[in-house]
Amino acid sequence: MKILDLHECLGHTDTTEGRGSMIPVCYTEEASVAHQIVKLDLFRDRWGVMGCALGDYAVKNKQIKIFSTVQEYIDEVSLEAVRKRALGKLSPEEKKALGLKE
Repeated sequence: MKILDLHECLGHTDTTEGRGSMIPVCYTEEASVAHQIVKLDLFRDRWGVMGCALGDYAVKNKQIKIFSTVQEYIDEVSLEAVRKRALGKLSPEEKKALGLKE
């Protein structure tokens, strides 16, 4: 499994009044690049609300998981895997306080 930490540039679906939802338009690896893109006139003219500039709200951090096999997905989302990851974050004292075995 690969995990990509990306920055999502969002655009409006209703560019007249801004009442529609916002959708992902593109992704970048660097936050500064995403902020520069949403401030471009070219981007604003296509994805911004008429007469308004797109601000920092149009850039969101996004983590994308890419699975190579079905088993990777099963391992990631199965309840036992989630439980193991959660228990792995607890100290021995915290486990004892919760009445859990090591």
